[in-house]
Amino acid sequence: MDSSRFVHRRKPDIPVIGPRAPDKKQHIQEVSVKSIELSKVIRLLEDPLTVNLKERHLFVLKKLLKRSQIGFLLKELTGIAKILNICAEKVTDHPEYQPIFCEALDICRLPFLKEKSSDELNYAQDVIEFLSHMGCLMRVSDAEVRQHIVESVKSFYSSVAPKLLPDGTEGLTKTKPRTFHSDNRFSRLALRLQPTSPGYRLQLLERSDLAQTLLLSMAALENQPGIKLLLLQTLQILSSSSVNMNCASILQAGGAETICLHMNQPDPNGQVLFRSSEILWNLLERGSTEVTAQLSSMECVISLKEAFLHQLINGFRHSDLQLRNDLLVITTLIAGNPNSLLIESLFAKQLVVFATFPELKSHNPLVSNLKLSYNNEDLKMKKMLLNLLVLMSKDLAALQLYKEERVLLALLMLVRPPAASPERRSASRKWSSAQQEEVQLQALATLCSLAPIMLEDYMSCQGNAVLLLLLDWCVAQGEDAM
Repeated sequence: MDSSRFVHRRKPDIPVIGPRAPDKKQHIQEVSVKSIELSKVIRLLEDPLTVNLKERHLFVLKKLLKRSQIGFLLKELTGIAKILNICAEKVTDHPEYQPIFCEALDICRLPFLKEKSSDELNYAQDVIEFLSHMGCLMRVSDAEVRQHIVESVKSFYSSVAPKLLPDGTEGLTKTKPRTFHSDNRFSRLALRLQPTSPGYRLQLLERSDLAQTLLLSMAALENQPGIKLLLLQTLQILSSSSVNMNCASILQAGGAETICLHMNQPDPNGQVLFRSSEILWNLLERGSTEVTAQLSSMECVISLKEAFLHQLINGFRHSDLQLRNDLLVITTLIAGNPNSLLIESLFAKQLVVFATFPELKSHNPLVSNLKLSYNNEDLKMKKMLLNLLVLMSKDLAALQLYKEERVLLALLMLVRPPAASPERRSASRKWSSAQQEEVQLQALATLCSLAPIMLEDYMSCQGNAVLLLLLDWCVAQGEDAM
């Protein structure tokens, strides 16, 4: 009897590796054997006769993962996705599957493997579907499983050269290096496999639904704040991509609204609000019209109002002031939307109070304990608040609000020359000369827009007299300079 046929018949699961490099025919046979092994695993997990053989399942899955320690083959991704889905269904009732599931997710961090260069093109659709499937695995409620899913996705960017990573993401994508045990049985086979090119997976990730499914999973993470923060970090990386497809996918799922509604979660370090605002900024840079439309709902405006007030009252660090101003910029973009609900949400009333502070004394509790540092971040906020007065003036309801809060009087106080206004000197004594000039110019620009539509208030505040005083002061300053 032919001994080679005998070996092949008795042990079909073990590839024959001779002492010399095998030829092309033998290589095809080895890969075919591996594919047969994968199909057997799936059949073992699904067959009604073996579906409850838990110990056998775990033994075979461990053997499969041991064979895949250097990564998953592109041609096997469809089968691997099916195995992951089966494990996801079993984890809830059978926690014994969890370590196997998590180890498989860890292997997903590694580059996929190809047998030849054409595999990247031939199996591109399989990769897209596999990545989309990874996001769907977030349906598993186990916290450790979810953490491994998100960390695996986040690690995709760590395999790319730092200079190719989106700005600000290099420090977020560092992952603990994995070590693997070698297996001589498959060392020859491993030498024939090559990892896919560095940008291959990221390009296909853009074409998948992964970013969208990760976003949609946020609603299920209310009781897992640590996982939620990790997810926000990952979404920040995904939305920082130079290509717009991730952002388009996130926006298609109502991403701007979802992020905004979840950004006020209790968080002692303020990371949730910071990450959320960064994601909103990334989305705005790639689709401002759609983002402002999503953020103009009553719920989002109220959420944005709460976030801004929190930062205004409690923020003291430079980063806090920057975040406060970022939220104000987003508010400015919303104010440009005619369908925004700034008035109805009472956010506009609060913004007007802040815009007239500290020029006008107020008993409003919002400003009773408010203190400015008169630094450049406060200067930016003051100028943005004055600009908001112009944007909101397109709403007739805002004009009535301006009358009640004496906005024209506050603007004229800012416009008056320092020597002509003791009140203004007292209110602005902490602004530097250069800062005072910037505020004065912004107030003049705002006055030019509001005075014609609030003529009665302008005249009652003796607006012309104030402007003449300013003109005389400017002339005198010019003569002194001569």
